[in-house]
Amino acid sequence: MTGPSLPLVTQSQLRTFRRCQREHHLAYDMAIRPASSEAAPLRFGSAVHEGLAALWQGQGLDSALDLVRIDDPFEQAQASAMLCGYATHWGLFGGASNGVEVLAVEREFRAPLVNPATGYASQTFQLGGKVDAIARIDGRVLLVEHKTTSEDITPGSAYSQRLRIDTQIPLYLQGVRALGFEPEGVLYDVLLKPRLRPKKGEDAPAFFDRLCAEIGDNPGKYFAQREIAVLEDDVAAAMADAWQTARALREGQLAQRYPRNSDACVRWNRPCVYFDACTGQTSLDSSRFVRLTTPHPELSDAPPAPAP
Repeated sequence: MTGPSLPLVTQSQLRTFRRCQREHHLAYDMAIRPASSEAAPLRFGSAVHEGLAALWQGQGLDSALDLVRIDDPFEQAQASAMLCGYATHWGLFGGASNGVEVLAVEREFRAPLVNPATGYASQTFQLGGKVDAIARIDGRVLLVEHKTTSEDITPGSAYSQRLRIDTQIPLYLQGVRALGFEPEGVLYDVLLKPRLRPKKGEDAPAFFDRLCAEIGDNPGKYFAQREIAVLEDDVAAAMADAWQTARALREGQLAQRYPRNSDACVRWNRPCVYFDACTGQTSLDSSRFVRLTTPHPELSDAPPAPAP
């Protein structure tokens, strides 16, 4: 059985471990994270996510925009323009409208991590996470997953095709079921980050207006929603992957061995946030890092309640 006493493993944690065991050790075993200045590239997607949650909760566009807080005024303008265009294109959610009934937003889950060979739950870990939204759309319950990307999201693009093999969703379906919902599939709600850049001498408000005009003229370029059915075979395969990764994770913890993966030192043309620490150029005790009280600050300590 799962329980509050079992340590959590999340999809982000498993992904980090597969990418680099040393990065996982620093981020999750030691709960060391980059300070705000080092994490700036990650804040854009998080800010948009906060705004989307407000829209889906029916709080209105003004409330959503109030949640977008990015130090860079031009990135703030980008995120705000995306939310304004999104609200105009899809309509504001909350309650039931346009065939959409929002059942839950930003809902946490705990679920068993099951050994696929025996069917028994792990006594070492339990799955944890937070789903973006759960909605009843045209009478069917769907898991809603918000995605923000800089890649082409039009039908037939490489990004759209990759959604078919997104390993996060089958595990999240397991979590949603633990909450008492029975989703029939997933609705990917994808937003494209505009590639426009400020012109010379252009201030942030003028940049915002130009972004809104561009997005308003091309909504199909910037917003896409795609429903994908998830088969039980997909759920079983994802659980098997998670079980094997968690097993390797535990073996590394017991052996206190955390190999580096030099192939993961540079991602998206940026060095890993721990690169200077791994190469001895800075200390983990420097002002560039902070030590958290939990490796999962996005999740609460209390187990989530099941669906009513």
